[in-house]
Amino acid sequence: ALGRFFPNWGDSNKCMNIGEHGAMLPLDMALQGYRVFGGAAIAREVWHSNRKSLDGIQLDIYESEPEAILENLKADLKDELAGVESEHASFNTGGYGCAFLQSGTGKSARSLMFYYGRMIMHGHKDRLAIQMVSHDAVTIPDLGYPLYTGQHPKRIGWTSHIISHNTVMVNDKNPKRAESWSGRTRLFDENKPVAVADVDGEGAKIYDGVRTYARGLVMVDVDEERFYVLDVF
Repeated sequence: ALGRFFPNWGDSNKCMNIGEHGAMLPLDMALQGYRVFGGAAIAREVWHSNRKSLDGIQLDIYESEPEAILENLKADLKDELAGVESEHASFNTGGYGCAFLQSGTGKSARSLMFYYGRMIMHGHKDRLAIQMVSHDAVTIPDLGYPLYTGQHPKRIGWTSHIISHNTVMVNDKNPKRAESWSGRTRLFDENKPVAVADVDGEGAKIYDGVRTYARGLVMVDVDEERFYVLDVF
């Protein structure tokens, strides 16, 4: 999110942890992806993996045209290399199960993250939960990785429990974790100053006696610094 925050869904990261780079792929993996597919999106992954720099990148000694790859990276990253920050755009990772409603630049940038992915294994009971980063701070947090692991009571009764997440609990019960791998995107779109995400959380699979468990989020920019969110559950 915003090129510097990794939403800490499930057992990942630390609560309120915001840095300069966010999650980074191994540099070799990002470079291999760029070799195969190219394009500005993967070039930005290389950029982040090398801590927002192209300095010191070493290509494989068997690379047939190493200088060409570096020149292509420079072309795809011309704005980043010039220090030009583009306005952040919204995107939806359907395979993972997280929508990002984003806007703004610099310290006014904001990202509303909307999770509808898996809840098993290291996942938490957090279907349709949200997090937010705005005004250079984590403004709607998630606890992330538990302080104590295993069967520790605080982990079971709080950190992994639905009650500690920014979503809705039904009939004082946790959702079923294994019956539904992911929710389903019903609508996702962006047309500045509005971005919208609407997701069906597959309520009939995760809660007994529930037909509809869905959430819709609309983020509206008022100006460069101010915005509001409409949240319908």
